[in-house]
Amino acid sequence: MLFLLAMSAAGWPMHGDPGFLVFCQLLTVLSCQAMGALIFFLSRDPARSLGLAAAYAAPGLAFMGVTFPATDMTLPARIWRSLLPVSHYIDIQIAQINYGAPPFQAQPQIENLLLFIIPVLLTVILAVKTMKSEPVTEAGT
Repeated sequence: MLFLLAMSAAGWPMHGDPGFLVFCQLLTVLSCQAMGALIFFLSRDPARSLGLAAAYAAPGLAFMGVTFPATDMTLPARIWRSLLPVSHYIDIQIAQINYGAPPFQAQPQIENLLLFIIPVLLTVILAVKTMKSEPVTEAGT
């Protein structure tokens, strides 16, 4: 949001709906957090989780489809791209800022972001299993 405000202050035009874009940013953040939580609960090791999350997200900038068109990516690259929430958001951002596309045109990307509810559900299942299998300890003991 700060980037969008700075670009607006610098005089760059915003052709779309900024409120819709902020909503999509929120969906993207929640999707990223869902994937981070899932990675943590799969490994249950904070250090390993950070490494796995970095490996998962590192290709994000390259696979967003901004500097290299997604249509020219190989199938494995397109599959990885589809697993990254930011790739769905960036399509919405470009359509909103550059072209002023109506929000309904972002329906496929919104649906893809909403699919990240699946990692949330898996994380809840893993968290419940973890709570049942590990005894609760008092702080400081």
